[in-house]
Amino acid sequence: MPESASDLAAVLQRLERLEVELAAARAEIARKDQVIAALQQRLFGSKSERLDPAQLSLMFEEALLGKAEPLSDQAGGSEEAPAEARAKRTRRTKAELYPRNLRIEIVGELVPEEVQADPEAFREIDAENHDELEVKRGELYWRRVVRRKFVSVTDRTQPPLMEPAPLPTVPGTLIGAGLAAQIVADKYVDHLPHYRQSARFERCHRAQLSRQTINQWTHAVAAHLTPIGEAIKAELTEAAVLQIDESERSGDRLPSGSPKGERSESNADRLPESRSWPDQDRILLGLPGPGTRDGLLRLAVEPGA
Repeated sequence: MPESASDLAAVLQRLERLEVELAAARAEIARKDQVIAALQQRLFGSKSERLDPAQLSLMFEEALLGKAEPLSDQAGGSEEAPAEARAKRTRRTKAELYPRNLRIEIVGELVPEEVQADPEAFREIDAENHDELEVKRGELYWRRVVRRKFVSVTDRTQPPLMEPAPLPTVPGTLIGAGLAAQIVADKYVDHLPHYRQSARFERCHRAQLSRQTINQWTHAVAAHLTPIGEAIKAELTEAAVLQIDESERSGDRLPSGSPKGERSESNADRLPESRSWPDQDRILLGLPGPGTRDGLLRLAVEPGA
């Protein structure tokens, strides 16, 4: 009898332990079912947030808001509306993909042979155009100013008369403003080295301009633009707020995580009165030009290049 009583107590104890484990297992299964349902809702369900009537009763009573209506099945259609709106967007035509603000040069007109044979028998009702985008190569040429020299007819003792030669556009060179701007912009905007520019001049214009010559012209342009750089430098040092953008000095970079070129005081370094401005080895010019984010085409002329 005592043995049977002890066996019964052990069975009851084991039964209680199993019931506790079963309850814990059921709770774990219920929790995992909720996780699976949430994942299925996130992957396959509606992304729009639905309003639960219980949310309205958190701050207001039913007497003030009225009885909440049950959710309708039409709330799930909010996902399809943006998709339909995107599908109905009109796509750009082929003609809208290309610039239309260019000069149009008509090179010819095509008329059927039947109309050419008997023009009086036909009447023109419309015309269609066949357009092809074309480009004309730049021309390298000498811009010459002729200085006429005269002598006196009556008095041969007088020296010849001639106007003085005009000052060169860039001192110490034989280049004009257009060629100087092209060379500097090709190097510092389009990152085209001087030896590639020399090869392009020979290939496109059949003109042999050595890399050393182009490099000397670049130095001359930098020296010619030095007063502009000094004026910009003086204006910057007098400003209370200094805008630093894409500088090569590590101490003048924008804070990490800040977008480049954003014109705001959050991305600007305040210049204290005691701070001295270092010597500039770059001349910065702001030139208006298309295709840049802030509408400015930054041109850097490095005398040491």
